[in-house]
Amino acid sequence: MAEDQNNTPVITKKKFYNKPLFWVIAVVLFFAVAVSGSGDQSGKTDTVNTPTDTPAATSNTAEQKQSTPEPAQQTETVSQKNAVNKAKSYLDLTGFSRDGLVAQLEYDKFSNADAFYGADNAGADWSVEAEQKAKSYMEFSSFSRQGLIDQLVYEKFTIEQATHGADSVGL
Repeated sequence: MAEDQNNTPVITKKKFYNKPLFWVIAVVLFFAVAVSGSGDQSGKTDTVNTPTDTPAATSNTAEQKQSTPEPAQQTETVSQKNAVNKAKSYLDLTGFSRDGLVAQLEYDKFSNADAFYGADNAGADWSVEAEQKAKSYMEFSSFSRQGLIDQLVYEKFTIEQATHGADSVGL
């Protein structure tokens, strides 16, 4: 602690950005903003293409409807969207079979319908997932060809997917 000319202690305050609590709060806020900012922006409306009630605009709109079909409305529920996001995060971690992923989503308390929806709409290639799972098993332990196929079938891959997984690691 520093002292002034009268031998009285001088208390110097730490700058707010030198305190550990500041950095903890900053990191938490950063991640909170990052997570909330990655949400779907489909709820925003586009006012530029909003038709007006003028006769010219009405005829142009009618012509556009005839020439290009409109995309179907998205009717995905919040729970379905969450199931898809959770399924994608699982698929990023390790290889999953479709039925294994459905079981995992159900374990996470998604309804059966939402779990199937999440697995079916996560964009997975189940053969590639079988390859990834086979590779991870081979890094962990030694398997015979039939032993690896049996393990992949136990993980709820189809026989064809399990055989493809075994082929992909050279068995």
